[in-house]
Parts: sequence; C-alpha cells; structure tokens
Amino acid sequence: MSRANRAPPPSGSGPARLVLRVVVVAAFAATLWFAGPRAWRIVEARLGAVASPAAAAQKRPAAAQGPSVATDKLAALEVPDWLRGDLLRAVLADFEPRLRGTVALMDEVAASQLQARLRASPFVTGATLERRFPDRFRLRVTLRRPVARWLEGGRTAVLFDADGVALSPGDAACDELPQIALDGAAALDVAALRAGAVADDRRIVAACAVAAEWRDAVVATFQDAPRLRAIDPRNLGYAFVADPRHAQVLVGLESADGNIAWFQHGLATVHGGAIDAATRAEVLRKVVELRPGLVGVESGDLRLSNTWRNSLVPGDDAARR
Repeated sequence: MSRANRAPPPSGSGPARLVLRVVVVAAFAATLWFAGPRAWRIVEARLGAVASPAAAAQKRPAAAQGPSVATDKLAALEVPDWLRGDLLRAVLADFEPRLRGTVALMDEVAASQLQARLRASPFVTGATLERRFPDRFRLRVTLRRPVARWLEGGRTAVLFDADGVALSPGDAACDELPQIALDGAAALDVAALRAGAVADDRRIVAACAVAAEWRDAVVATFQDAPRLRAIDPRNLGYAFVADPRHAQVLVGLESADGNIAWFQHGLATVHGGAIDAATRAEVLRKVVELRPGLVGVESGDLRLSNTWRNSLVPGDDAARR
C-alpha cells in the first residue's frame, strides 16, 4: 500500500455542551474574576483574620470567612490565538470538574485546594491565586499548548505538547493537530502514559518536537505552507535509534487534491537533527513552487537543499485514491 494512503483516521464525535465559561489571557495566562457581595462584609472578614488563616478557617463559622463564590461562574475576557475550537473545548473539559463548588473569600483551605486542583491538571504548569480587595480573586494559570495527537479507534485518545507531555483531550477531536503515525507492533501503549508527564517513548518526544518546529519555523515562513497532517517516527525505534545522525522522521503533508505526500524530515533541530529548520522550509518552498499544492507528489526529501528535485516521486492518482 502506498504511504499516501495512510491518512489519519476520521476523528470522533464532538464534546457535550459545557456551561463553563473560562478566561485565558495572553502568554498562556487565565484571569478568573470571582464576584463578591458588599465590600464591608469582605473587610469585616479580613479584620477578623488571625496569624494562622488555615487553622482559623477550621474554627470560624462560614459567614466569617467572607462571601461564598461559585467557582464555575466566570467571565470571558481575552483568549490567545492558539486556544480556539477543539483546543479550547479540551481545556474546558479538563477544568470544569476542578472548578465545581464554592470558595469563601477568606477561606484559606478552600483557596489552597482550588489551586491544587488546577495545578493537578495536565494542561497546567502553574497556578497562583491572589485576593483583590474589596471584592475579587485573581487566578493566573499557565497552560501547555498541544501540538500533536494520538488516535485510537478513530478518535483522539491523547494530546501532546512540544515536550511530549501527555494531555487529556476530553471528547474534543482536535483535528487541526497532526496525528502521530505508529501502528502494528510499533503502536503506542496508551495505558502506560501518565497525564502531565513526558511520554516514556523517544518516538513520541521526537514527533512532538517536529510538530512544534513545523509550526514555528516552517508554517510561519511562507503563506502557502502545506498543512502537516501526520508525523511518522517509527524509524527511531529500529536500526537507526542508536545514531541520531541517521534516525529519521517522515512528515505527511496534505496536498490540494486531498492526498498526503510523505517527505523525509529527519529529527527536529532541537533534538540534534543535522538539517536546520530554515533549510527544510526553503526546500519545501521550492517544492511548492514547482508543484503548487503538492498536487501529483507522492514523496520527497526536505533535507536535500541542492538535490531535492531528484527525490520527488510523482504519485499515481488512480492508485492513491
């Protein structure tokens, strides 16, 4: 079977409707504003605080801890460009159970538990909570950005960030992200993954670095860059794994006629690849100029700055469809 036929399988169904409204501000930070009642009640609660807020919270009646705030009632402010569509839904699906219940403004225990619940999210690298008197909390959350996905049974089973950290997709398909192509005996052991931890699989880590490099150093360099549909790092698990100079990664690029053209990519530059990202981007630009939309191209090699033409393999449309 031609490599061009190995397109990622169709994604699963969309997520259930969420009532949660979230705030995510630039630089992967979210600011959540908790509405409170009259300022005098909050000031009164603050004046009643003692040296050990956590111990006092256990002894004070609930009214003395300030107003109770429903943690799932949030206002929407500003969202970074990458957090849209299914990626946003994936984050919301993970946050929703962590933001259930209420937090009294002066309840140190409940506030600490809220921070701990958010920090336990695989999407979160840091969360800080500040009281802003007279009537609000400010919560800043630093997020991991997914760059690739793993499919099982036709649905997205795991998301990964640029470092290969495993993230839960919820029910979000995240079709905009490239699929990591591993099958048969080389398939990924999803049960062995720990959410929030780097995958213990060199192929996954290499594929995620390639996905991040493609986004930052290839797509950003010219307007007509083909979409990265799949990354095949299987060669890393076999004969060439001991020598990174020869270990290879293939990238599957979407052509304008709906097929996938497979190109030799090598390792990502950050993982010791001998070819820098700028060279790969320049070779791809020349290929696209010669073959607009990659129509009629089955495979090629992005590592060959001078002999890239010789590596192009024309596709047999009848066989590839």
